[in-house]
Amino acid sequence: MGDKHSEKVLHDFKVVLKHQVILLRNASGADTVYFYWINRRREQFVLESRSTKHTNVMFQDRVSFEQHFLNQYKDIRAIENLDIGSSRQLDPSELTHYYNKVPVQQLTLVPLIHNGETIAVTVLEFSSEKSRSECESVIESYVESLDNLTETYLEITQLNRGEEQWEVYEQEIGELLEDVARKEPIVILMQLARKLKQYLSSGGVAVLLKEKKNWMSLTSFQTDEEVARILPGMRMEKGSIAADCIEQGEPVYISHLNGSPKRISSREPEHHGATLAVPLYINSGNQVVVLIYDKNPLVFKDSVRHKMINLVRLLAQRINISANERDLEDPFHMPESGLLRTSVWRSLLENWQDQRTRESIPMKVGKLTIKNLQQLRTRLRLEELKKVERALIERIQPFEMGLPGVVGSLKDYSYSVLLPENQDNAVEYYQSTLNDRLKEPIELDEGQEEVKLEVEVQFKRFHPENGYSIDNLLQTMKQEGS
Repeated sequence: MGDKHSEKVLHDFKVVLKHQVILLRNASGADTVYFYWINRRREQFVLESRSTKHTNVMFQDRVSFEQHFLNQYKDIRAIENLDIGSSRQLDPSELTHYYNKVPVQQLTLVPLIHNGETIAVTVLEFSSEKSRSECESVIESYVESLDNLTETYLEITQLNRGEEQWEVYEQEIGELLEDVARKEPIVILMQLARKLKQYLSSGGVAVLLKEKKNWMSLTSFQTDEEVARILPGMRMEKGSIAADCIEQGEPVYISHLNGSPKRISSREPEHHGATLAVPLYINSGNQVVVLIYDKNPLVFKDSVRHKMINLVRLLAQRINISANERDLEDPFHMPESGLLRTSVWRSLLENWQDQRTRESIPMKVGKLTIKNLQQLRTRLRLEELKKVERALIERIQPFEMGLPGVVGSLKDYSYSVLLPENQDNAVEYYQSTLNDRLKEPIELDEGQEEVKLEVEVQFKRFHPENGYSIDNLLQTMKQEGS
């Protein structure tokens, strides 16, 4: 249903309300009856309808709270009767809709309450107490009828909004699917995360990728800096929400109690609120988990959760198509080393650059190379060299040193390292710990001699405000030491 239908529903509601006020005056014997909405945001009474037998009456369509006698009665929760007179509850001068003489002596105020709040007041004015006392049943019938009318209107309006909401959602989905057509899998995945973030009030979206031995957080998109961030490089632990999602193979929704359960790892900051974990299948296998979390559990209404899950599944199809077009069984990792592909690492940098620009914090980006590579190539067969590389990759992971961060593929036997930690000593700690981890030689096969690796790590403090783009960064890193 579109705008025209909504307008018709509102028009019909107003017509019926106008007739209700006329019928109420005729049935009650009141001199004057009028209906005011209470607009609390603008602090105004808004006239909806009125009916009177007098000629010296003029109502204002909108009156500020402080200029109307109803101001002191705008929060009433039950019917109230007032007497008019200089020594009584209401002075005649306060009935400003009359000019010359005020012909009435009693008032009855009838509140309309919705969701615990008084949203309107109907006023009946009588010239005699007898008239008022004889119409109690009429007023009761009016109250019941008005409640039913209002609830019916609100239900219809809600249904209209619900249908319009899904029309907008379908349009957004169509535009998104068209936008990601023929893009790389990682680009589609990043756009999915950004779209999901739009549903949140104070939360984030984290992307987890399957590795050979575990699952790793790749990146996260936050609505604000107050949200407990999931940093790149965190490994999934058993008992976490992500682990439950992977085990069940279907979406998992959980509210956090005292920061438990964890979304992915005991190393993450404490999070309160709720989390929705959705698996994303690529080439018939579960390769991605999308974690959607917010401090406010009310964000995850049934309809919103359905939209989120549906969005993940639709974009999963696009990722599969993109991966198949590029003949990639795993669109995010190199087949032999298991390292992040350059395209993935680049997208990670772009997202982190955006966050770091807003926080004005430089990224710590490193290039790791094997200094004695030429000697190893002369000495070892190719399969032995690959085995040495796999052992090296395990040792250079920041997570294994207690740091968040990821390692990607730069070129053959050359690796990129991103340390998102804010502390100034993160680089020094990484280099020092790496040296300790490489002191122990790598053992190939039993009986064979051990291999001693010599590596070099050079970090750059990369800040976009310096005019140094990611393209410049990657190009420079690939050329250095070539």
